[in-house]
Amino acid sequence: MNQLYIVILSLLLFAGCSNTKETIQKEPSCNGDIYTLKDFTGLDGCKFLLVDGEGNKYEPVNLKKFLLDPKDKSKVRVKYRKVLTGSICMVGSTVEIICIEETSPSN
Repeated sequence: MNQLYIVILSLLLFAGCSNTKETIQKEPSCNGDIYTLKDFTGLDGCKFLLVDGEGNKYEPVNLKKFLLDPKDKSKVRVKYRKVLTGSICMVGSTVEIICIEETSPSN
């Protein structure tokens, strides 16, 4: 009889345990548009800019918050909002990044 209680108690304990991997949710991926990060440090006051497929340039004001070591000519998926702020670079519109992720070479 004691063994039956031990078995039932053990089953209840194991049934109550859950795998933590099931409860961890991945952050949703950034569903922005594809841009190329280009290094414009040769121009006075410029750093990395986002360039779209039509050649339009956007100066992110908070890129370092998302990418500590940006790579020249890397493809990124970005969602941003335009901000009205002054720019030393003056090459494109200034934008604030909402989300950014590097894309695989096949994208």
